[in-house]
Amino acid sequence: MCGLFFQISSKEKFDLNFDNKLEELMGGRGPDAFNVTKFSLSNDFEAYFAHSRLAITGVHSAMKQPLECKQFIMMLNGEIYNYRELSSKYLNGAHQESDTNVLFHLVNKLGFEDTVKQIQGMYSIVHFDKTNAKLSMHRDPFGQKPLYVYDDDSELVVCSEPRYLSSLDKKLTINLDKSNEILSLGYRFRYLQNTTEIENLVSLPRDKIVSIYCSNDFRGLLTTVPVKKINEQGNRQLNCVISDSILSMIPQEVPYALPLSSGVDSNCILETVIKNKKFENLVGTYTVVSSDQRYDETKYLEDTINYLQNLGIKHTKIYAPCGQEAFEIMKKMVKQRMGMITGLNAVGQFNLFSAMKSDGAKVSISGIGADEVFSGYYDHYNLFMADNIDKKVEDNWDTNIRPIVRNKWLKEKFFFRKYPDFAGHILENKSDFKNLFHKKACPVTLDKTTHNTQLRVRMSHELHTETVPNVLRDEDFNSMYHMIESRAPFLAEDVIDAAGKLEETTLFELGLAKSPLRKYGLSLNNNNDAFMRAHKIGFNLSF
Repeated sequence: MCGLFFQISSKEKFDLNFDNKLEELMGGRGPDAFNVTKFSLSNDFEAYFAHSRLAITGVHSAMKQPLECKQFIMMLNGEIYNYRELSSKYLNGAHQESDTNVLFHLVNKLGFEDTVKQIQGMYSIVHFDKTNAKLSMHRDPFGQKPLYVYDDDSELVVCSEPRYLSSLDKKLTINLDKSNEILSLGYRFRYLQNTTEIENLVSLPRDKIVSIYCSNDFRGLLTTVPVKKINEQGNRQLNCVISDSILSMIPQEVPYALPLSSGVDSNCILETVIKNKKFENLVGTYTVVSSDQRYDETKYLEDTINYLQNLGIKHTKIYAPCGQEAFEIMKKMVKQRMGMITGLNAVGQFNLFSAMKSDGAKVSISGIGADEVFSGYYDHYNLFMADNIDKKVEDNWDTNIRPIVRNKWLKEKFFFRKYPDFAGHILENKSDFKNLFHKKACPVTLDKTTHNTQLRVRMSHELHTETVPNVLRDEDFNSMYHMIESRAPFLAEDVIDAAGKLEETTLFELGLAKSPLRKYGLSLNNNNDAFMRAHKIGFNLSF
């Protein structure tokens, strides 16, 4: 996609050498163009905007960023999926060369706040109002596109990646408290706060407009209430919503690739592509293979690989790195993130994107979020049975689920009826591990105010805090390292809205978790056994 950089500093700082250094740092997220705009705040200080572009939509005709008019300067990283509908509604169908064009003209017509209420997609936006030197920033509801703010009272920087801070002439300090929290609690609790492993660097809150007035003595960020999105889709049939979301994310102008596991999510995407004959610019499917039998999916993929070969679709196996190779990849990842890696599976994923890049892919479409939206984890069965009496689900759990669950607590069918607030199954509780840390971090209690059942509380927390934000973070870093944009159709707002209206019994209608998505897959290809398989391996690796 793109890289964004904004800074307030003294005018003499921004010389040609600074431009060159920043262009090199931002090249991974945007190799196709690099442009700079400056705006004078006073005789001594100015606002500096830099944008690097990865061309996906409007490859040949998009407007050069940063975008500027009399009133404002704007930069976009991401994709606005409903830009054509918004163009028809507000702009008489004009400016449809790219989503960036439409967004720019919408902001010019409606204003920034009213525009972001209506856009759907994955994005981060930086908007600067020249009339009052007001900087406003906004990220999509799930934070698929990153944006960081560095503020140490002497300098304000907004950037797409922490490593852009290495362009600054100052020493950065490791946030030891945050590092301790991540190590002692695990990756799930990284986003309990917006702090990062670097002091004074925070991840911008998702789905809020964050504003600051950029005077010479700026202090702190002014955060507004969450943005209330305008949804005009209505109550459409779920299968149509899922299909439309997947198809909308297939790029029209560049090659794309599909990560493929033996699970429901990626197979739903694959079958949608095949059913709609959208594989003209598909470079292939890619699977990470583990030598650990617990995580090996090879036995489940043989029929699918033969199926793909008959269609002329290339399939590539990515073998998990180990030893020195894995160590060198980890060093690259930590340097790029200026922070920790979520898990070892992200190291295998790094090589997956490397293979996609070699084949010329510019976009990857993955199943991130489906487990959290449609109930896809083993503990979801126990949580469902804590509040529901359903013999079909119970019998299926006895026959198919319990024999393959390794977690000692989840082997008890009605565990959460007895211990509704238990969270040990997602925490590292070994005493010898805890003793490594001088400061003991404590997880925040789950918010139960907006949901009535244990299952919905847990799914919501996974979706908004524990799992999805962390997976999106590493996927974005890995894909953009290889100049590939990653898209997640199950995190589209229409899909989230439709799935949220489903009854819990519907989620387990087939006796298996994720039943609505399984039924969607069966409607496309009832010969694909991924849609009725109980065994869930997931994208895991061991070294």
